[in-house]
Amino acid sequence: TNPAEFFLENLMESKIDRLRVRDAWTSSKRGSDTKKSHLFAAANRKEEEVSRERNEAVDTRISGLAQLRILLYRELIDRRRNKILTVVLLVRTCVVMLFVGSVYLGLGRNSDQTAVQSINGALFFLMVNQGLAFMISTVNTFPKELVVFRREFSSGIYGILPYYLSKSLSNFLLDMILGVMFAPIGFFMVGFSEDNIVFGTFLAILAMITFVTTSAAYMISCLAPSEQVAYLLAILFISFALVPSGFIIQLDEVPDYYIWLRESSPYTWVFRLLMVNQWRDYGPIECSAADQSKGFCTPSERPFEDGRAVLDFYDIKSDHNEAWLILGGMGLTYHVLGVCALAMKNRHFR
Repeated sequence: TNPAEFFLENLMESKIDRLRVRDAWTSSKRGSDTKKSHLFAAANRKEEEVSRERNEAVDTRISGLAQLRILLYRELIDRRRNKILTVVLLVRTCVVMLFVGSVYLGLGRNSDQTAVQSINGALFFLMVNQGLAFMISTVNTFPKELVVFRREFSSGIYGILPYYLSKSLSNFLLDMILGVMFAPIGFFMVGFSEDNIVFGTFLAILAMITFVTTSAAYMISCLAPSEQVAYLLAILFISFALVPSGFIIQLDEVPDYYIWLRESSPYTWVFRLLMVNQWRDYGPIECSAADQSKGFCTPSERPFEDGRAVLDFYDIKSDHNEAWLILGGMGLTYHVLGVCALAMKNRHFR
């Protein structure tokens, strides 16, 4: 059917002659250029097909909001399946509040000199418990799913930001509820105050502790390569943040070279808020008969005349409204650093 082939078949007497003509043509410059052009054309067609498939894949990829919605739904289903974890957290929180209330039972209503240290100890214990509980329960969030995350992320199923937000947002509401649900038990058993404003502010401070602690836990979780390392980093963070917070060592006695650590510790600002909320409007603190028998004070000479004298002793100003903004900024900063750490650690898996 091809005139050129018909011509060659009649021209050549045998198949060997035809092969010789083919080899001679291939080895010639024109034949070599023709072969290369065919190879280049085939390569270009292959590259165009790959490029077209890649463009089609990009066009069909879902948006970040859609990714976040799907991931949030998956996280909520996973939370529903692991009901035992939620139950354990609820029971633990309730037991701790009952324990604190029974240890410091009624001390807040005894407005004498020796009760001051016990009340401050109760406030500090609540702060430490809140920090430890939510730090330990959150810090393993990302390391335990690192293998699955890298496989799905490298496949282009979702991005870094939707994945991070799905983890933090799915736990946010439950963490806030757990943070304040059983707080009334401890508050009224200790007898911190009968003022509703003091009680409401107390709940808000506990919610802020929960937010900042979980934010720091997510940051550490993104930095850590494994669950074991995450727990070690969490313990280091809490230890370094609690020591200069104002109860273990008074704020004005922190060495100058650790001022930066004191001011950057979220627990320093939380302890200030707790102390101001408790003592600013507390009123006079009497010298009871028990105080006098211990030689702690006399009716005319009292270490603490009123609640504001307690704040002065701990070098805490009676107005710390900026602490709310500072703590909120710390929490958001921890989240931003966590996203950046997760992106840097997994940049080679895209």
